[in-house]
Amino acid sequence: MVWMARHAAGGLIFIILLSGRLMASPTSQPVTEAIPPASSEDQKMEDLLNRPVPSVRLPGVALSDSMDFIRDITNANVYVDWKAIELAGVTENTRTTLLATNIPLRQAFKKILESTGSHALEIHVMHGAIVVSTILSFADRKAQKGPYLAELSDPTLAAAMWDTRLPSVQLPPTTKFADAVDFLRDITGDDILVDWNKLKAAGIDRNNTVSLVLHDVRVSSVLYFILDQAGDGKLGYVTELAQEMRYDKTLKMRVSKRVGLITISTIDDLVASKTEPTTRPN
Repeated sequence: MVWMARHAAGGLIFIILLSGRLMASPTSQPVTEAIPPASSEDQKMEDLLNRPVPSVRLPGVALSDSMDFIRDITNANVYVDWKAIELAGVTENTRTTLLATNIPLRQAFKKILESTGSHALEIHVMHGAIVVSTILSFADRKAQKGPYLAELSDPTLAAAMWDTRLPSVQLPPTTKFADAVDFLRDITGDDILVDWNKLKAAGIDRNNTVSLVLHDVRVSSVLYFILDQAGDGKLGYVTELAQEMRYDKTLKMRVSKRVGLITISTIDDLVASKTEPTTRPN
């Protein structure tokens, strides 16, 4: 099935092929840490990093082109944290060089990043992708809470989202954060609430741009990378079931139904709103 939505205001088109939901249930609740234990998707990426690449010829090309080259020849999910990398003095146009044969992909990444002239860059596998960022950024990711707040969420709804796989996701570099949220609403069929006023107060704008090129990826991973780009580690989400009035085509009337609800806000706000008492003493 093909999903396509056009946002007239921004002239953006998102196209995605949906494969449906897997029926297997996880044996445990999703973890809270920003960098979770190795999943089957992560293991595939780790295995891919250890495989040799027959030939790599990158004679002084832009770093962004080097990453595209790796994607093309390996079919790997590569996510580049450009914001963090730019803080280390490296940009998309920084020149990189690697001329090698039968080199393990992990080593190819290492040499490409070293050729930028910076010693602050490295890779880690997380959320089904090879993430390129800085040593400092990865340390921050390990320390931060979220973005998925498991202890405040409904594990049943979260499990369904965790098992929803998308064969291909392409969000161009001009995609606005708000449009990416609309995209997620359409592919999950769940309600997604965003308190844009609280995000604005935290310095996070709905027009912040995000970009993703991933394949065979879980919806939870897509959400992670969108929030990672839009919120610089400040954003989180919780999943819960809510009662809403929905129109039933069979009964031809509005009835109360339990629906999935995903709430996106700052991590601090979500923790405060879920833990504050419902009544206050006089």
